[in-house]
Amino acid sequence: MRLKVYNLLASRQVFYLLAYLAVMTKKERYKFVIDYFEKHAPEAETELIYDSTYQLLVSVILSAQCTDKRVNMTTPAIFKK
Repeated sequence: MRLKVYNLLASRQVFYLLAYLAVMTKKERYKFVIDYFEKHAPEAETELIYDSTYQLLVSVILSAQCTDKRVNMTTPAIFKK
């Protein structure tokens, strides 16, 4: 029963958050999201291995299709000089 109550509370919180975001302007939503991540994850890290911002960009795009581990295995061959 405790799990059901928690799921109900969590879904209600998500509903209220979405309703709150829906009435915000685009600028307010942007500020809300940036403030949230600055507070909860100030030092963002990635498991992707890269040497330049271009390599990071390509790795992030590839990681949307597979795991970071697989991207790290394949990108050295892609960026071989």
